[in-house]
Order: sequence, then structure tokens, then C-alpha cells
Amino acid sequence: MSPIFESRVSVYKNAMSTDAVNTSLHTFLTSKRHLPEIKRLRAETDKVTRDNLKKHLPAATISGTFARRAVSGIEVYNSLVCLDFDGKDNQGWTPDDMKAVLCGCRTTHGRRRHCGMP
Repeated sequence: MSPIFESRVSVYKNAMSTDAVNTSLHTFLTSKRHLPEIKRLRAETDKVTRDNLKKHLPAATISGTFARRAVSGIEVYNSLVCLDFDGKDNQGWTPDDMKAVLCGCRTTHGRRRHCGMP
């Protein structure tokens, strides 16, 4: 496994949560715990409903571990940066097109790609 995936990140229960649990990036990205909710979100066609479903999924601070959910709360910076590419800003590109260019993974709703790089 790449050392990148051993990087520690803070994971929040949902978009409203301010309490974090620190784990490895690998554990966060490969967890199957929320797979049913992710599949439901990917199948949803209504944007408002998708956005609401997404707010209830866990979120991670890819760039490090945090004492609190704020830039000033960073405890350890791991040198990772997370970039988010979507069709809205890249019209004519499909997620598969983006995957061919980027080293990354699908977002929870499956319509975008995230790319992490050291």
C-alpha cells in the first residue's frame, strides 16, 4: 500500500459534526459502513435530495488531523491536497474521462472525481 494511504485524517460523522475521530486515509476511503447510503445517493436524480443525503454522510479533512473543524484547528498537516473535479466546471467530461487524466476516486454521488496528491 502506498504511504499516502497511511496518512492520518480527521473524520466527521456528517456535515454538521464538529467532533472528529482520527483514522488512516485508507480506512476512511475503503470503509463499507455507509455503502447503502452512498448507493442511494448515486441513484438519486433530484439535486436537492442528493445534497441533503450527502450532508448526512461522513466527511474527512484530507490534509491532516484537526482539534476542531477550522483551519486554525489543524494539529498535524500531512501534505495531502484534495482536488474536486465535476462536470459542472468541466462540461463534456464524464467521470471516466476525468479518471483517465487524474489519479483519484469517485465521489460519494459518483458524478465527480477526487484526486489526492502529495
